Amino acid sequence: MNKDLMRNTGSLISPTIDISGGAIPDGYKVTRCNTDHIACMLWNPLGVWESTPNQVLKLVSSVCRLNVIKSNGLNMTFNFKENDYRYTLGNWIILIHQNDIDIKK
Repeated sequence: MNKDLMRNTGSLISPTIDISGGAIPDGYKVTRCNTDHIACMLWNPLGVWESTPNQVLKLVSSVCRLNVIKSNGLNMTFNFKENDYRYTLGNWIILIHQNDIDIKK
């Protein structure tokens, strides 16, 4: 399988590889949230996430929403789509998503 095809299927996403852009599928955005600065995370609906062979979670349902409320009052809303990804690494949550983030203060 060629590298571009592997990248665009999400096969290269892994918690052990630094997110430098070379592993991210075309059209996706990467958001890193430090859990030391999160006051609350609200999932509604949670959606169905399945583990991949690379130990990341992939959204297999069509809809999932996450509101992240940071300790400084910033509110970020993620509207995930099918085939989005997430994983944690240390005190970081890494979200690899197709839609833009709605940010409010």
